[in-house]
Amino acid sequence: MTSTTMTAAPRLEQRVDAITGLRAVAALVILVYHAAGVTGFIGVSGVTGALLARGDLAVSVFFGLSGLLLFRPWARRIVDGTPAPGVGVYLRRRGLRILPGYWATVIVAMTLLAEPGGYTLAQWIQMLLLGQIYDPTPAWPNGGLGPQALGQMWSLSVEVAFYVTLPLIAWLIERYARRGRSRDARAARAMRALFAMGAVSFVFAITMFVPERIYWVHALLPHHAVFFAVGMVLALLLVWADGHSRGARRAAGLRDTIAASTSLCLTAAGLCYLLLSTPIIGRFGDPYTTLVHEEVRLVLHTCITFLLIAPVVCARPGQTGYARWLSGPVMRFLGLISYGIFLWQFVALEAIYRYTGEPYFSGGFWYVLPAAGLITLVLATLTYYLLEAPFSRVKGGTTAPAATPPGPAIVPSATAVALPAPAVVPSAPAVAPSATAVVPSPRAPEPAVVTRPRPAKRARRARPADGGHINALDGIRALAALVVLVFHVAAKTGLVEGWGAWLASRGDIGVAIFFTLSGLLLYRPWAKAVLAGTRAPRSRPYLLRRLFRIVPAYWLVAAIALTVFNHAHNASQWFWAKWLLLLQIYDVDSWWQRAEGRGIEQVWSLAVEVAFYLVLPLLAALLGWPARRATGTARRAGRLLAGLGLMAALSLGVVFAAHLPGVAPEANLLLPRYLLWFAPGMAMAVLSAWAELEPDGGLARFCSRVARLAPLSWAMALLVYAIASTPLTGPLHLGAVPAQEGVSKAILSALVGLFLVAPSAFAARRGGLANLVFGNPVARYLGKISYGIFLWQFVVIYGYYLVIGNTIFLGGDFWQVLGIAAAGTLLLSVASYHAVEEPFHKLGRYLSQPSAAGNRDRAPQVEPADA
Repeated sequence: MTSTTMTAAPRLEQRVDAITGLRAVAALVILVYHAAGVTGFIGVSGVTGALLARGDLAVSVFFGLSGLLLFRPWARRIVDGTPAPGVGVYLRRRGLRILPGYWATVIVAMTLLAEPGGYTLAQWIQMLLLGQIYDPTPAWPNGGLGPQALGQMWSLSVEVAFYVTLPLIAWLIERYARRGRSRDARAARAMRALFAMGAVSFVFAITMFVPERIYWVHALLPHHAVFFAVGMVLALLLVWADGHSRGARRAAGLRDTIAASTSLCLTAAGLCYLLLSTPIIGRFGDPYTTLVHEEVRLVLHTCITFLLIAPVVCARPGQTGYARWLSGPVMRFLGLISYGIFLWQFVALEAIYRYTGEPYFSGGFWYVLPAAGLITLVLATLTYYLLEAPFSRVKGGTTAPAATPPGPAIVPSATAVALPAPAVVPSAPAVAPSATAVVPSPRAPEPAVVTRPRPAKRARRARPADGGHINALDGIRALAALVVLVFHVAAKTGLVEGWGAWLASRGDIGVAIFFTLSGLLLYRPWAKAVLAGTRAPRSRPYLLRRLFRIVPAYWLVAAIALTVFNHAHNASQWFWAKWLLLLQIYDVDSWWQRAEGRGIEQVWSLAVEVAFYLVLPLLAALLGWPARRATGTARRAGRLLAGLGLMAALSLGVVFAAHLPGVAPEANLLLPRYLLWFAPGMAMAVLSAWAELEPDGGLARFCSRVARLAPLSWAMALLVYAIASTPLTGPLHLGAVPAQEGVSKAILSALVGLFLVAPSAFAARRGGLANLVFGNPVARYLGKISYGIFLWQFVVIYGYYLVIGNTIFLGGDFWQVLGIAAAGTLLLSVASYHAVEEPFHKLGRYLSQPSAAGNRDRAPQVEPADA
């Protein structure tokens, strides 16, 4: 069947094998999670225990799969007007799918594994009808939501509640969506309704803590509605994409982009899970500590659920290695019996503990898990072939491996104890360059139509000259990162002898070079728009690209550093918030005096950089307002340069004031103090844009002359650096300095940035000495990974000290530590660039690109690849 004749209906059905495999993964994760909980492994096993402590995430994945599989007929009804599913037949199929196996498990658990005293008739009725979650005062022996051997069944009750209410939910969405006059309008309205459904969970979570914490409320459907909504959104997206309208083409583009970004989605899911495995959502064993913890948990579970399911349902069968693995025969079989794995796992665990006579939380995870796994797999296989498959063949049943009910979400009440939070190594998203957005044709459902490189080529052709990549700037960025590395090693090892010590102690001048580059690269689009009299770039795409470029890689490094090197602080929510959000420089209680933030001390400069990103649109508007009122390029450029001169003068005044006696040291970490270092780059942005608009003018010849005189400019930079490496700028290494010395260092650092960057800023795209020295392949590659070099260096240094037993994180031979730090930092930088930075930068560029239609008259959105 060709792509032009294939109908919309089979699209999701052809992915059922991979969905079945994903269900198997979720069921096995839940089994491991419960084994870790009942053995106490979560509380005593460090990083591994912390990772296993958040295995209840798999329940959210189960819920998402149910929303995806069960909502799809109603999604077609809403979008395309197909006949609605029969509610009676639908409910009968659901009953035949889940009740026989469930009732068999309940009978075995409540008879053969009954707790002392047995159970009342009301308790039997509650369990058989899955109504135990609605009893606000449960009288179960373990104080939980059912017998010890059936503690996971609360999540099946939530699933059944979704089954029963789904027809009503779909009817309400249809009533709202059918007000749309077109297919796209109906789909868009339905999508908004599903987002509103997801928001219900975040609002409902308040009832768990107001007026006081109520544990049993967590098991009600509204609390988990967002996870079902994730699957329903994906089902609607697939239905919407199978059409010919403009909206369908966009939906298809998003669908295929997700499929092409499978590795990115999985990487992001892993990073989110590592973040989830920290105290950010509360104590281990008690995931409902406070309302804030619960809201954060909902956000992370929602993100991970989407990132795990979306690549499976959006990719064509066999398109990705992820889908092929999930579709393999072993995973398909485990997926078929996954409902049984869910049903029998606590029965197996309870039987093992009854047989051995050991109390819960007594250890033995590594033998309990294999034993429980074997028993569970055997019972699950028997249940599938003796009960599930036969009843699925009954008239009104379904033979398709539709929505298997989810696994358990938490260890039952007896096991849900407050365990100590083990040390974990979380991680967070990252960023990086790569621009291959996938924009498929309107009707390209299944065949391998390889047209993906074309959008990227069009984007490159549309980019204006001032947004082109300047190769020579890559090498300068690499040089700055390496200089900062040398500076940090010198400070940590106490290098204090000779001129080498003085030169190394001024390596923080690399920060000034970074800021100069940022001012040049990020301000160029605004400068050119003012000089050309065109509309300024839009702020939203610019900020979105900055977000994806900076935050994910930083979160990865920060989560590792804060967890491994900051045990004394990482239980504080404010500690995590201020470092992850780069707010530590605004903490009036100096973090460095508390030995806080070990491993990422250098990111104070990243916090300043981010502050510059946020204020740049406003700053550009203020600088551009008087310039736009002038006529002629020269006059406008003159006013821009005058404004930048005033900005630099005001910044220099802040530098002086920040070094006065009695001024808090935090004043030296705020953006106004460093605008002096951004100003040279912004001035070069104005000059380069001016020369481009008037290529035959005198300024263009001046810029070319600067590029040709690169050796002289670099010699000036070295001379100024040598002057800065004297007592004129303060004592050896960092320390409190008088105002005069602080001002001298600030001015000299700005001049180094200016003289070093100027030849490359004005150089041609190819050729010339600047490109030979700083634009060669090695320098360019080091420039690409320079952000990683900046981020990872302290993690490697501190890690080395831990290995050799140096717990004060100071001392050592300079050259030895430098060699180890350089090697480790480069390796980690290469890995994080390709695995984290590049995929996320690709995603940021795709999300920030204006659509082809409706934006033709807008100013081009430019972000140089060098930024």
